[in-house]
Formats: sequence, C-alpha cells, structure tokens
Amino acid sequence: MDGFRGPCWDWCDGVALLDAGLLRARVAGGEEGGAGFSDIRWPGTDPSLAKLQLLSVIGSTKGAEVRLPKGDAYLRGTDLVRTHPSSPGFAYRCQTYRSCRALPRLGGVALTLTLSLQTNRLDGSPRVAVRSLLDDAHQLGDAPVVLGHSDRVAIAPLPDDAAETSFAVDRSGATLWFAPPFLEKGVIRRAQFVAILAPAPLVAETVQAALVELATAPLPLTT
Repeated sequence: MDGFRGPCWDWCDGVALLDAGLLRARVAGGEEGGAGFSDIRWPGTDPSLAKLQLLSVIGSTKGAEVRLPKGDAYLRGTDLVRTHPSSPGFAYRCQTYRSCRALPRLGGVALTLTLSLQTNRLDGSPRVAVRSLLDDAHQLGDAPVVLGHSDRVAIAPLPDDAAETSFAVDRSGATLWFAPPFLEKGVIRRAQFVAILAPAPLVAETVQAALVELATAPLPLTT
C-alpha cells in the first residue's frame, strides 16, 4: 500500500511511538501496565480517531478486573514487547506483542496484539480482557467482530482464537474476554487480536477476508 512501510518504534518519556509511514500511534508506559494503542493518526480519518483507545489488556480474577503489573518493555523486530510478571491478584505471566500490518486488498491497516500467557501453578483458567474504547460500537451480526467509528474500525480475535473469546459491547466500546479453559504449568498459551482500520465502512465479507489474510502471518517468537 502506497505510503505504508514496515513499522518502526521509538521511545519518548517512557511512551512507545509507532511510525509506519501513513500510520502513527502510541502505547503508553509507566504504571499503565496493559495500555493499548492511542493517539492514532491515519490519512483519510477524522481527528476523532486520535481519541480512540484500542486493544488494552486487563487481567481478571474471580470476576474482578486486575491491572497488569508494570512490565519491562523492549523491541523484537517490528514488535513492541512487554513482559508483565504474575502477581497476587493475577497468577499468570503475560507478554504482549504489538505491531501493525498493511492490508493492501482492503486499502487499510491492522494494529495487532499477540498475548502469551504462562503460569507457575499446576493448572489454571486465565481470563483476560482485551478492551477497546470506540464510538458507536456494535457487534457485526453473529460474527465474532465488533465494528465502530462509523463502521471503519473492526475489533476481532483471529479465527483460531474466536471460540475462546466472548464479547461485552456497549455504545462506547467493546471488551473481548479471552478465557482458555485450561492452562497448566510449563505451557504457553497464545492468542491474537486485531484492530482493522479501513478507509470506507466495513462489511462482513471484507472483515472476514482481512482476518483470513492476517491469520496467515507467523506468530511472533514468544518466550
């Protein structure tokens, strides 16, 4: 896609800045352990896109939300990686990998999030919220997809993770609850989520085609 290039990251006062040519965004650091993409800039979008917050990560224990502990951050290839240790409130080590990809057929881009979960317990059932704040959010029919921002933003798990993801949607945004039924000590469970940005309103067929395209990319090398 003209004007889009491989993502580069930079740092400014603890904030990670994403620069992919046409697409720019930021990921806050500091005590905001699971902060997502914000201050998004992309040609052809109105200024309100910059107010969206996409793909934040929050833990959950016994029905109560738990902010992830502040984690170390570093770059691996084109991914911004954060490692959040387990804590008394959330017994899972969580790594997040953030990047972006061009979607030439759609004329759009995708912000990407890969989760990697581990536990030191003999077994467990993690529950993680992937939250996005966007206006006019609504589910796309019966599909595991949330549309918003005049239907030009779609939030979804990749197809292999849809069965273990449930949705809570209101007009201000969406929470995708990722809850694999079982995770044992020594096992790494990975899942991928995306925010698709399009120049025109999205429909089921275009979203599905984009998700299939994104699913062909290899997973980041997680640890």
